[in-house]
This record gives sequence, C-alpha cells and structure tokens, in this order.
Amino acid sequence: MTDRRDEIEIKTPRLTLRTFRAADVPAIVEGIGDFEVSKWLAPVPHPYGPADAEWYLETLARQPNYWAITRKGALIGGMAIDDSLGYWLARSEWGQGYATEAGFAVIDRWFANPEAPDLTSGHFDDNARSGGVLCKLGFEYTGRKPMFCRARDAEFPSRRMTLSRAKWHEMRSLPHLTTPRCVLRPLTAEDAPRLSEIGGIPEVARNTVSIPAPWPVDEARDWIAAGRWKERPGFRLGILDRNGQLIGMAGLSPADQDGIASVAYFVEKSLWGRGLVTEVMEAFIPAVFRAFPLKALDADHDTDNPASGVVLRKLGFDYLGDRLGARTRLRLEPEPVSHYRLERSRFEARL
Repeated sequence: MTDRRDEIEIKTPRLTLRTFRAADVPAIVEGIGDFEVSKWLAPVPHPYGPADAEWYLETLARQPNYWAITRKGALIGGMAIDDSLGYWLARSEWGQGYATEAGFAVIDRWFANPEAPDLTSGHFDDNARSGGVLCKLGFEYTGRKPMFCRARDAEFPSRRMTLSRAKWHEMRSLPHLTTPRCVLRPLTAEDAPRLSEIGGIPEVARNTVSIPAPWPVDEARDWIAAGRWKERPGFRLGILDRNGQLIGMAGLSPADQDGIASVAYFVEKSLWGRGLVTEVMEAFIPAVFRAFPLKALDADHDTDNPASGVVLRKLGFDYLGDRLGARTRLRLEPEPVSHYRLERSRFEARL
C-alpha cells in the first residue's frame, strides 16, 4: 500500500497521528475486532479479521484525511474526515482523553483550509461516551435518524451532529480557548485565592518574575487586575480543567517596539509532567498570532528549569542562548536564563 502522506505526521502532547501502514494489520484486528468497539461503528463487521483490515487499509490509501492514532509508537486507533468525522479507539485506551486530543488536532488541520466545509458526525443513541467526545470537540446536535450497524446486524437510532467553522473559530480564539483537557478564560478577582494557592509555592514562584512565596491573596488580586484582558498584548488568562477548577495561567506581555512579545505560563505542581502546558500553549500561540500583528514571541526559563526548555522546543521555539535574567521576588540577584524565540514566519511555515 502506498500513501502520499507517508512523510506527514501530526504531533500532540501525548500522541502522534500518521498514515496507516501494512504492519498495522494485527493492531487493527485486535482493536476493531473487539465487539465492544465494533458495535459502535456502523460499517464494520463482526467477526473482524486480517482480510477486513487489509481492505480497510486499501480503502484508506485513497483518502487524504485518515489518520492512525499512535501512542509511544503503538497503534491505538484511527480517525477520519471524509463526508463526516469518525474515529475508533482500542478499548484499553478508553477514558484517557485520547480521542478528544486527536480530534482537536485533526479538526484544526481541517479548518486550516479556508475552503473546508462544516463538519458532521454522530453516534448511536446508546453510545453516550462518543457523544461526550463530540460535544467536547464542539459538535452540536441537529437531529436523529436510524442507522444500520453491521456488527450487531440491526438498525438502531442515532443522533446527528454538526460543527461549524464559526463555532470552531470561537473555541480556538482569544480570550476563550478550548483544548482537549482545558479551557482558558480571563481571570477574575474571584480567582485570587485559588491562584495564590497554585502560584504561591516556591517551586512555582521561583520560575516567575513577579510572584512571591507565599503569595498573599490581596497581591494575587492586584496581579490579576494588572493582567486583565484588554484586547491587546499584555494580559493573563486562567487555565481551567474540564471540571472548571483553576489549575494555572497563560500570559502574554506587551509588545516591544520591534513587535515582539513574551509568553509565560505555569500550572499547579501536582499536574506537572502530564503535557498540559504543551497542550494549552499549542492553542494559545496560534490564537495570539491570529489576534495580533506580532513579529515574534519570546520566552525564557531559568537554566535550572530544563523541563520548560523541552516544552518550548516542542512548541517550535528556537534556542538563542543564555543571558542574565531579571531580578525576581524570590531571587535576590539576577540569574542566567535560557532565551528562546518563535518567529511568525517559522510558525506559519509549520502550518
């Protein structure tokens, strides 16, 4: 099987989406061959064997918007946009947010084409799990219709859904952004107690310029007011989980005379190492470049915080070297920081 997308990959914080390969047949059979998976897929038979998987691959070779979902090199599912959005995920991978994460990446790519139409999708009435994923992706219910399921050899009621370009743009535009696991919105004075709790510990505060440890709630409230959303560079947004709990902050400095602004971020210490910052900034940075005519974005981190450098490189920033950083609330003297920059031209070349 040949595929003109052999060299194309879509990377997310936890996943890599790529073209399907002949070597994927065993994993496809194992995943789709599970009746608990196939019973939710209208066109898929059960039992499902290697010949079915091979036909599946030959069909996909002719479709430009079909992706294998992989994690740590292993195939765990598939996602496609043909006349609608569809996906499957191996049962062992359910409940981890992978379908939502892959969906955001694939839909971003779809609507990057200005001529791409609105998307449709749907699910069987009794597949509430899939309905939850599609709602997180912004799809809205438009009606019902019966649909035949080959694996169950019967017709079942299904719910139809639509995602418009306008709704997607709204979800991915400042100051309200939606990611697979988080929502960003302007901070308010009511966020001060929670924000001071998250940011006011030494492990977080030492990597910021203006936050002390501990961080008095009144100071946090003033800090929020100083960074309120003003429809121009120089603001901070709260990062919330999908339950509405504030878990961090993403911000943009005012632009300098050269049209360069700096990004900053932090999340609650208990959530470090889960890819949340990468996920959030992969939505935040494109939204910033769309909203403001900036030449570039800068970022830096203390040289003793290499994990932040890993995030910045994943986001496409180039390392420019070390320099002396600003004096901070927790560091009495300026210390070396690693300086990074993402030029608009480099960002746009990656799209």
